Amino acid sequence: MDNFVNDNTCDAAMPCPDLDNAIHTLRENERYLRSVADSAPNAVISSDNQGKITFANKAVKSIFGYSIREVMGKSITLLIPERFVGKHLSGME
Repeated sequence: MDNFVNDNTCDAAMPCPDLDNAIHTLRENERYLRSVADSAPNAVISSDNQGKITFANKAVKSIFGYSIREVMGKSITLLIPERFVGKHLSGME
């Protein structure tokens, strides 16, 4: 068992090629997703299970008047017309 652990983990002082490759791939995938989403004419918005915005594309600015930075981490209800907020919130329960 000790050999398995030693062979499949990385020491903090040593490079970890598998982890480095995974991080590189993740960053490349994020760049690709961002470029696809930013080319869309419609707003692309994602929120977590608490309703906090975790992703938004550039169209958010032209459609809602907020920059990506302004909406990130905010409640999705910021972008929902007031008359629909109650139904949205009840659906989150």
